[in-house]
Amino acid sequence: MSKKIPIGLLLLLLLVGCSTEAALTPEMEVEGLLQSYLKALEDNDTTTLVNLSDDLRFPDKKEQLESYLDIDSTVSETRIIELSTISPTEFEATVSLVDDDEQLEFIFPIKQLKNEWKVIVGKDY
Repeated sequence: MSKKIPIGLLLLLLLVGCSTEAALTPEMEVEGLLQSYLKALEDNDTTTLVNLSDDLRFPDKKEQLESYLDIDSTVSETRIIELSTISPTEFEATVSLVDDDEQLEFIFPIKQLKNEWKVIVGKDY
């Protein structure tokens, strides 16, 4: 019986160690959000774009989606150039993309709103 306790304790410590390593840092969460946002831009996935962003031009998500459906864009070659921490709840991302054969660069604020990270769009910075 005395051998079972140390083995059980060892297994418990291993499980706890594995679960804490799996936790994502805020920077990792933001980078994942941004990668999903850029993929949605390339795929013209308007629903995902609306869900991952807070567009300051629209008072509600329904209006935002209706407006996004009217956009005819051919975005490709998206990539994150730089991701900077502004505060624990705010990041700034510099992104490069090709739209209609033109190489462009944008800076997107990313903020934590109601415990969710959102790409902030619709305002000139």
